[in-house]
Amino acid sequence: MPEGADVVVGRAETGSYAVLPKDGADLLRRLSSGMTAAKAAAWYEQSFGEPVDIDDFLESMKELGFIQPPGAAQASSTQASPRFRWLGKALFSVPAWCVYAAAVIGTVIELVAHPDLRPTSSQV
Repeated sequence: MPEGADVVVGRAETGSYAVLPKDGADLLRRLSSGMTAAKAAAWYEQSFGEPVDIDDFLESMKELGFIQPPGAAQASSTQASPRFRWLGKALFSVPAWCVYAAAVIGTVIELVAHPDLRPTSSQV
């Protein structure tokens, strides 16, 4: 998000945000799209006419959580998965809702068919 001469960049899933100069945000965008550090540094120097300390830039971006080493994305995505996700899917699936509806309908039918089973005010 541009903010004057600077750009706000961040990762919503980690809550990490930073304000970078436009050239830094462009460099980060290149790196996050898969460009190698060497190619990104060459692109930066060609585009802006000055070299960039790519190692320092990468270290800063890693500390902010914007860039992860290869393979770290797979590890973090498996860790971020909720523990009982399968249970939530099962409890809120279409077959589960059919069972819930059948139980409610069965209860109503039993209460209508057997009024003596309904609680009275003295039983409540």
